[in-house]
Amino acid sequence: MKLNSGRLWLKAIVFSLIAFLSVWLGLTAMVHWQFNAEQVRQDIESALSDRERSISVQGKISAQAWPRPGVYIEKVFISEANSPDRFASLSDIELGFDWWALLLSGEKVVTHLAARDIEANLYRNDTGRLNIADLLQTASQSDVKIDLDDVELRDMTLHISDANQPYRLRLEQTRFSLNGLHQQAELNVEAIVHEGERALSLQLRGPVVVEGEQLTTSGMTLLLNGEAAGVRGLHFEASGAARFNVASSRLEAQMLHVDLRATEPLLNFTADIPSLTSMAQRLEAPRMMVEGQLNLPGSRYAFDGEIQAVSVGSDDGRARRIEGRLEWRFGQHRLNAAIDTPLHFNAIDDIHLAPLRLSTRLNSPHLPRREMRSALIGEMRVDLKNHLLSGTFDGTLDGEKLRIQGKQQGFSEPKHNLSLSLARLDLNRYLPRAQAQQAKALLDSKQKLGLDWLGPLAVEGDFEIGELSAGRFAMHNVGFHLSAKPDRLALEGLKADIYEGQLSGSFQMENPEQPIIRIDQRLSRMNLHPLLKDVFDFGRLEGFGDGRVQIRAQGKSFDELRKTLNGSLALSLNKGALTGIDLVAALRNLPAELESWSLRPMTPDGSKKTEFQRLNASFRFDNGIARNQDLRLNSSLLNLSGSGKFDLVDNIIDYALEASVNPTAIASVKTLSVPLKITGAIATPTYALDFNRLVKEKKTETEKQEALKEQLTQPLRALGR
Repeated sequence: MKLNSGRLWLKAIVFSLIAFLSVWLGLTAMVHWQFNAEQVRQDIESALSDRERSISVQGKISAQAWPRPGVYIEKVFISEANSPDRFASLSDIELGFDWWALLLSGEKVVTHLAARDIEANLYRNDTGRLNIADLLQTASQSDVKIDLDDVELRDMTLHISDANQPYRLRLEQTRFSLNGLHQQAELNVEAIVHEGERALSLQLRGPVVVEGEQLTTSGMTLLLNGEAAGVRGLHFEASGAARFNVASSRLEAQMLHVDLRATEPLLNFTADIPSLTSMAQRLEAPRMMVEGQLNLPGSRYAFDGEIQAVSVGSDDGRARRIEGRLEWRFGQHRLNAAIDTPLHFNAIDDIHLAPLRLSTRLNSPHLPRREMRSALIGEMRVDLKNHLLSGTFDGTLDGEKLRIQGKQQGFSEPKHNLSLSLARLDLNRYLPRAQAQQAKALLDSKQKLGLDWLGPLAVEGDFEIGELSAGRFAMHNVGFHLSAKPDRLALEGLKADIYEGQLSGSFQMENPEQPIIRIDQRLSRMNLHPLLKDVFDFGRLEGFGDGRVQIRAQGKSFDELRKTLNGSLALSLNKGALTGIDLVAALRNLPAELESWSLRPMTPDGSKKTEFQRLNASFRFDNGIARNQDLRLNSSLLNLSGSGKFDLVDNIIDYALEASVNPTAIASVKTLSVPLKITGAIATPTYALDFNRLVKEKKTETEKQEALKEQLTQPLRALGR
């Protein structure tokens, strides 16, 4: 018969199938012949007696021969060691035996374990020992030998707790498979992790070598995805080589890489850990390199650095040194800080960094000339449970002595409470050069004004500044309570020593589309001349006195604020002078002024003064124009009254004065009244006789001339005596 004959091959296939079926039927018969359900039940229920555990089989037990000989068991319950409490319940279990061991020697060697619908409790006691450690030990005496090659657990619910930690985890829909244990196995775990109402999907996969109680992996990867603690789109991945002893819970890992990302808030964090050891209640790592970015509404944090000598226990921890760089961007501003500090904590709500050294640098478009630098040393406490930071620091800000005490409540939307004391703050270092030369340039500026520079900051606190200067303007011993939010800035209880006097009041700024500013200030015993000169570059008034300012303005720049200025100003001065003109001398020289019928302005002369004992005036502001009707000036030789306006919009003055000789000082003069007119630019006004008022109701030129001589010439002769 030919070898390629179809009939030959057909016979071979048929005989092979018959032989295989015969062997299979024989083996099946042998399995069932050797199988005794009641004996199996007794063997199972006593299998863990040497471990002080009880097993209860409440379902049926049946034998199976395909695909491997084994036993199928339903409804199994296992107790905790030395306790009647339930450790696990299993809906059904399948045990598979080694064919060759069973055929050659009749020995029952379990190589396959499968179970489903499992609920179990995994617990670590206060010494760090797991409640499953005894199950991994080799049985002392048993008719059944365990030599597992593959394990598969499906639909498992696992409750996880730790005597040294407050958390309680629940793993649901858990699938666990471990295949190829006789060589290098492949581990695959999938589950849904629940903590409270939060849920994460878990995956653990990688090669594993099992040697008794020791698990070794050359490249395990752990993945977590979902939401946790208010973080959405969370992705956590850790990978590396590790060796884990199940009985002692000792973990040794090398070349660990951790990657943490989230979409809300936008978070990226990585850590590289060359080596790590965890034993019982303590985790230790000689060194960690970390890098991360966190984006929040209106702000962004970035950190990179190194953490040295980390040791973390169940309720305490420390790091010998944290050294790195932190960048905080908020609004248009950027704060860079170099950090150097050890770390200690006793619990998650008591993390202590001390001594904490900070070297900071603040950059902002609102500081166009230079950045702000500080060097600080102090301490900080962190309460992660209650989202609270608190700290105290001493140091310098641009070389000036600084002390800060503060708290921050919240991380995603932080609120700050501060107490700050600064020896000196010179804004000229930071403002544009033109604005630094004089405050008037700032008032004329069209630079955009608003509170967007605050970004997302919310700050409450008390501030003290020994000296505050801008341009030539300066205040001392400044104190106020600050309340700052993205849409509102308020300085309440504002007090300062200002130009030999005192200032008190409040300042508010609201930030709708058109910012609104409200100022309410009282000034007492103040030297007015240097204040007006430094702020407005106006030096025509001297004196010490009191004032009250209540104004409101709205606009996107200082220029717009000037044009919308409304409110009131009241002023009372003692022992002062009007500089640039000597009214008494001017009155004596009036006859010479009659040589020309046209009014001839008198140019201000800084060496001349009109001294007075008292000056009172009040102004009403209406869209940038200040009007006054009640100016009163009293001196030993003359009295002065006035009314008119100061136009801050167009920077001009139009003011009328009425000068009269004081009859109590010069008895021979009964009446002398001379009208004056002040016009022109506010900073450089011109003075002139108000000719129209002098010759009022006179019609001809001769009448006007005679009236002028009659009113002025004779009284001036008496004045000159």
